[in-house]
Amino acid sequence: MRGFYSFVLLFSLLLPSYALGNEFKVPLRLSWAVSIYGEGMFGPRYLPEEPASPIVSEGKVFVGGTGNVFIAINANTGKILWKFQTEGSVESKPAFDKNTVFFGASDGFFYALDGQTGDVIWKYKLSTEVLAAPVIFKDKIYFITQNNTLYALDKEKGAWKWQYAREMHGKINIRARSSPAIDNNMIYMGFSDGTLVCLDAETGREIWTIPVGSVKRFNDIVISPIIEGNLLYISVYDGQTSCLNNKTGDIKWSFEEGGSSDLAIGKNQIILTRYTGKLICLNKSDGSKLWEYNFKKEIPSTPIITGDYVIVGTDKTPIYIFDILTGRIKWRFIQKGGISGTPYVDGQNLYFLTNGGYIYRLSPSRFDVP
Repeated sequence: MRGFYSFVLLFSLLLPSYALGNEFKVPLRLSWAVSIYGEGMFGPRYLPEEPASPIVSEGKVFVGGTGNVFIAINANTGKILWKFQTEGSVESKPAFDKNTVFFGASDGFFYALDGQTGDVIWKYKLSTEVLAAPVIFKDKIYFITQNNTLYALDKEKGAWKWQYAREMHGKINIRARSSPAIDNNMIYMGFSDGTLVCLDAETGREIWTIPVGSVKRFNDIVISPIIEGNLLYISVYDGQTSCLNNKTGDIKWSFEEGGSSDLAIGKNQIILTRYTGKLICLNKSDGSKLWEYNFKKEIPSTPIITGDYVIVGTDKTPIYIFDILTGRIKWRFIQKGGISGTPYVDGQNLYFLTNGGYIYRLSPSRFDVP
């Protein structure tokens, strides 16, 4: 394994340096890489998919895995600080607030752990999996379960406040990881029947609903809504991406091209990824296509935007950084296992979890050009 890390470090240092916004720069170097399960957990040919995404808070990386574990890592050194064992896989990004880390698992529990020790503060029993990242707003934490139910719990004690449910759509539903979006005391959530719902965040009272999906087979809204000003961006599994007025639900524009979309919002652009292997950039004002990049035999994961650059992993080995204006690759990093979750940027550092359970930190190169 040391030989592999030496290779990726040398590969990254040989590439030119580009500024990403005011802080983030490439090339990056491998700062550390740690198995969340321990070395030798899996054979060289078996690298299970890891859809979870890390977060960084108070100098710690928090991330879960499909091997029934949730861990905290020192963000600077890569040292594992504590591990918490669950009875089911952890497949989402956690949330952090006031030294408490929150996440759900496929064992039917939603957890609140002490961020310093990993001790359980409270846990809430459910009847189904929790695959989506929770969202904190004021004194509550919100999350959706796989049976199409949105829950609101008291974040301090885990007490039930309200829930909102919709009927499951058809016999086959996508394993959704969509999270709610909250703005001005209103919560926006997409469901498996293709319906976007606006609720009162305090009471769960329904304010309006609108069908976003088309009449195709899979209308599931599997992507978290994104709010910016008075606009809301949403996408359904069959490939329709829409921009709506978040007060009325009126659709401003729609873009449709087959394949599930993951979304990232920039200053003037929207970035979509497709399971067909495409990375697409749209004009945020009207939904027109600005450029696209076709991966060869690779499926891109959820993108993120840092300044004028797009960071995206694939199910193979590279993680890519694109110029958001031109669609050109500025830098890439070769790692083992591919990426199914979302990368995470904290200042100048890039973190991601690979299939097979390695968490990486990439940091600015010591030899980058000013």
